[in-house]
This record gives sequence, C-alpha cells and structure tokens, in this order.
Amino acid sequence: MASSFTEYQKEVCFTLTPTGYTLWELHEEGHQKPVQQLLQLLSRYRPDELEVIGRFLDDLVNRTE
Repeated sequence: MASSFTEYQKEVCFTLTPTGYTLWELHEEGHQKPVQQLLQLLSRYRPDELEVIGRFLDDLVNRTE
C-alpha cells in the first residue's frame, strides 16, 4: 500500500505486508554479511597499516587519467 504525504509531494510511503516485511528482513541480513566480513578482514591490520590502505584507496578512487 502506498500513500503520499501532502508536505512532500514526491515522497511516497509504503506499508509492507507481513510477507513483504519478512523479505525485507532477509534482504537486510544479506547486507550485514559482507559488512561483517570486511570488518573481520580489517581487524587483522594495525592502525598504521590501515592508514596506508586508506591512502592507497583514496589515491585509487581519486586518480586522474
């Protein structure tokens, strides 16, 4: 079910059915696994190593061709 707030003309609010809510929960759980895996991987490094990794990733993302 969708409804629109009068204050926000372009914003739509959806109400999930119980089945829809269960599917949403499963979807959200799917996001948590990669985050937990990344945190576990990063926990293997010292703060000074993480700083170098961070600088490298910044350089990689912001490089100009």
